[in-house]
Formats: sequence, structure tokens, C-alpha cells
Amino acid sequence: SCRAIHETIWTILFVSVLGFGMLAGVSALTMFCIGFAGKLFSDEIEAVDMGPVEAMRAAGANSFQVFIYAVVPQVRVAFTGIAIYTWDVAFRAATVVGFFGGGGMGWYLKRNVQQLENLRVGAIILSIIAMVLVAEFISGWLRSAVNRASSRSPSRQTELKKTLFWQNTRKNLMNMKASACLIDTVCKRNTK
Repeated sequence: SCRAIHETIWTILFVSVLGFGMLAGVSALTMFCIGFAGKLFSDEIEAVDMGPVEAMRAAGANSFQVFIYAVVPQVRVAFTGIAIYTWDVAFRAATVVGFFGGGGMGWYLKRNVQQLENLRVGAIILSIIAMVLVAEFISGWLRSAVNRASSRSPSRQTELKKTLFWQNTRKNLMNMKASACLIDTVCKRNTK
């Protein structure tokens, strides 16, 4: 599995195959994030409430409709949180990946450390810290925006349950009306 292999191992593998540079670093981070985020996404999907899923199937929805209207509303906030967290992890790992030949700030840091360019090393470290702080600020803002949006608006799951309730009620009333007509027809035939 992709997540079992550390991003530095992926970097060494891709640097040996593709050579030094950004493509090797991006490929290494992509492989690591696919496994990492994929595991978290699948755990969230497995933990959904099956009530809305079964109700959608009973109402005749196809697999795509079940996924969009019964699964996605339950995992939307969790998926957003996982995506933000994966971005944070990749952002922080990018320096280490660059240090091992994946390009970027890590590569410049390694080169200047080897050349004993202390002023440049300090400037690179300060710029990495500044970028991590900006990324943390953006990540925190996105998380709070998602939390506000999910707590402010009524949940899609509640709306879905209400819609399914009224659809099922309407179907039940139609069935009762059809049954009443059938009973009335049978009674009229028996009285003749």
C-alpha cells in the first residue's frame, strides 16, 4: 500500500528513476498522499449511516444517486478536513523531499548547508518557517469556514430524511388509494 512507505523512500525511488528535480518530488508526495488520504477517505465512507443509503435504494435510486444524495452529505465535512490535513502533511514533507533530491526549498537548503553559506541557510530556514506559518493560517481559516458552514446550515442529511419521508408517505398514500379502489371494485363485483 502507498501509505506504508514513507515519503523519503518514495523520493529516493523516484529520484533514482526520474533523476533529481521537481517531477521526482511531486511524484513522491503524490504517491504518499494517495495512500494516506485514501485510507482516511475509505474509513469515513465505511462509517456512514446506512439508513439514508437503504432509503435511497428502496426509493429506486441508482448507485450514483445513492452516493451523491446519501453518502456525500454525511462525509462532506470529513472529506474537506481530510483534504486540508493531507495538504498540511504534504506541505511540511515537501522540504524533506527536496532535501533528498526532490527539488524545491529542501534542495536549496541542502546545497547551501554543504557550501557552508550560513546567511543563506538562515534565510532559507526563515522563509520555510514563514511559509509554514502562512500555510497553517490558511489551513485554520479553511477548517473554521467548513465548521461554520456545516453548523450554520441545516444538514443535508436532515433535508434528505425529510424528503425521503414525504416521498415514502406519498407512495404509501398512493398504494392505499390503489388498494381502496381495488377493494371497491371487488366489492361492487361481488354485490352484482
